[in-house]
Amino acid sequence: MTFNVWYGGDQIAYGQVAEAIKAAEADIVGIQEPDGNLRRIADAVGFPYVDQRRYIISRYPLFDSGIGVKQRYGRVPYSINGQDPEHVNAWALIGAGEVVAVANTHLSSDPYGPEAVRDGQSADKVLALENEIRVPEVRPLTTALAKIAARDIPVFLTGDFNSPSYLDWTAAAVGTQPEIKYPLRWPVSARVADAGLRDSFRAIYSDPVAVPGLTWTAGRPYPYIPPNEFSDRIDYVYAGGAATAISSEIVGEQGNPAVAIGLNPYPSDHRAVVSEFTVSPAPAPALITTDRPSVVAGRPVVVRFVVPSHGKWAVALVPRGANVNRAITSYGTSAGPQDQADRTSIKLSTRAMDPAEYDAILVSAKGRTLARHRFTVVAAGARPAVSIAKRVVRPGESIRVSWRGAPGWRNDWIGVSKAGDPDTVNYIGYVYTGARISGSETITADDLGKLKKGRYVVRLHRDDHYDVLAQSSFTVR
Repeated sequence: MTFNVWYGGDQIAYGQVAEAIKAAEADIVGIQEPDGNLRRIADAVGFPYVDQRRYIISRYPLFDSGIGVKQRYGRVPYSINGQDPEHVNAWALIGAGEVVAVANTHLSSDPYGPEAVRDGQSADKVLALENEIRVPEVRPLTTALAKIAARDIPVFLTGDFNSPSYLDWTAAAVGTQPEIKYPLRWPVSARVADAGLRDSFRAIYSDPVAVPGLTWTAGRPYPYIPPNEFSDRIDYVYAGGAATAISSEIVGEQGNPAVAIGLNPYPSDHRAVVSEFTVSPAPAPALITTDRPSVVAGRPVVVRFVVPSHGKWAVALVPRGANVNRAITSYGTSAGPQDQADRTSIKLSTRAMDPAEYDAILVSAKGRTLARHRFTVVAAGARPAVSIAKRVVRPGESIRVSWRGAPGWRNDWIGVSKAGDPDTVNYIGYVYTGARISGSETITADDLGKLKKGRYVVRLHRDDHYDVLAQSSFTVR
């Protein structure tokens, strides 16, 4: 299921977000705009598994395809915040030793292509806009997922793409919606198709005139649509590899004849899409993860793992980057792979671990590290903090900011505002934390412009929201 819940799901009726997912009988959901509510939504649905960096919740265990943190420094497109380009997917363990790949995204909304069409822009100018704004955002996803699909591994990509489909803007569809003034091969959807991923809704309903499948914007309540809003299909469940769509339905406002699964009230400005597939899952690689990206010192850390036919194994907690020889705590067994159904997660103590970054590692009988996942131990009672490398800077100078104790959500961010301005929405420049609990980034002069002389504050915010977790000040002179 793909579901843009609209600013944390709090805009209309928060409880209906979980009810929509339950009504859709979804197993894996890519969420957009959770705004820090991802785990709260998962708990309300009854899903035990959450991927904070990809905004995925699931009834099946989820494992990172990387090591659980963004390893490359420097910025990435908004579409893959907190992720490395080669590790955009999670693995969902849907059977004993069997996985599918899952990714989830949200592309930038502005400037919006159909509005350019409405305003009289030519097809060439609209394509240029898409190629400038959204194609660079989808490119790392299609590059990585095409490699998985080419191996015939089931792979899914959910998201709010903020771009129509070339399968909808056909010659036959011209005039069926006010904004469809000419056929257009929208490049984002074309690039996803070229990567070997199939639009599950159009796989079931091939005629866009007969079944438009509109997901934006939903009636609030139905049939009210705010003035000057469009009706588009911009939310998709794509599938590649050994996955075949057998149904696809729109989840939205009760009473809307185009909606298969209706709720009243419906909680979002986007309708959701839920698709069902038959799959031939892939054999799981060696996998390990911790239940959360951070744990309070002294409390146990939950570690999940998959051992693919390695006989004896051990799970150990080690300092960041270390091997099993430096294990602080560990658990091992002589059991073979036939026992994996009985042991796929354990709790390990952090009592001997000072606040710092650590790795949970899966180790073979010969002591070789098979898989690694990074997590952070934080001090009990510690509060988030943010600081500036230089407390006095010159106009036009970049600012180096550091933070610790961030929640680790995909879209945690740091903003710069004028001191004394209580409006946290009125920020001047910003940088995302890369979903890191602690770290440093540079807010460049291009981000800030030439700041005038005076006092400013930097604020650490939660997950694309305006809650202030910590702040610090500096002077421009």
